[in-house]
Amino acid sequence: MRQVFRQLPWIHPQIDPRIQQFFNQYGRYLRLKQGASIFNGGDAGEIALVLCGLGVFSFPDKHLKNHYLSLIPPGSLMGDVDGLTHESVNVYDSAFRDSEVRLIKRDIFRDFLIQNPELLHAHTLSVIAHHESCMEALIANSTLTLPDRLQVLYASLAASFGKSTEKKSFVSIPLTLTAVELSAFVNASRQSVSSVHTEIESNGDIVRKKGETQLSKKFIDGCFDWLENGAQPSVRIRKRREKPSAS
Repeated sequence: MRQVFRQLPWIHPQIDPRIQQFFNQYGRYLRLKQGASIFNGGDAGEIALVLCGLGVFSFPDKHLKNHYLSLIPPGSLMGDVDGLTHESVNVYDSAFRDSEVRLIKRDIFRDFLIQNPELLHAHTLSVIAHHESCMEALIANSTLTLPDRLQVLYASLAASFGKSTEKKSFVSIPLTLTAVELSAFVNASRQSVSSVHTEIESNGDIVRKKGETQLSKKFIDGCFDWLENGAQPSVRIRKRREKPSAS
């Protein structure tokens, strides 16, 4: 499912446990209803640790159509970049489903990181991983067909949230996605997504129930992943450099 980096597409990575501890100790508890956002960037910038539920990192295009760049699961941060840089940008960190968070003002979090260089380094790596995940999603949307994009999205969700089911050939994720939501992830129209999704369901690879989606292992294991297919870019580069020149 990954083509370039090591992060799963569309999924925020978790942050360092020591940073989670800071939010749990000093953050203000808040319940976010589905669709509610924190303040992104600017003087009122906030950062939030997701405790339970699910957040989403998104932006509206010029037609005000919303696009989802990545999901923010428990243990990950909302507003981890612009909440710290003070920049106001065209993104939203919102509750994808009803969620509970620990909220901290940007100045407090920034001072904490400045006083703890080791954790500043850990947070920097987390931000890089976050953007690698978003880039993997953008790469998928620009290089894969719609059926493949849906397959990669579900494979990524299964790798992050999947649990075993009574059927050994299936895994379950505690989430059902509408055609509108899926279209915002995979950059396609609702009608196209609905048509392709119906075909996948008719093949028995996706079974949607109340509050969960069951995915056949055959379906999600069919994705190409450069890390699982013997790809070694450094070896190829070295071989090209060491190739003897023609005499």
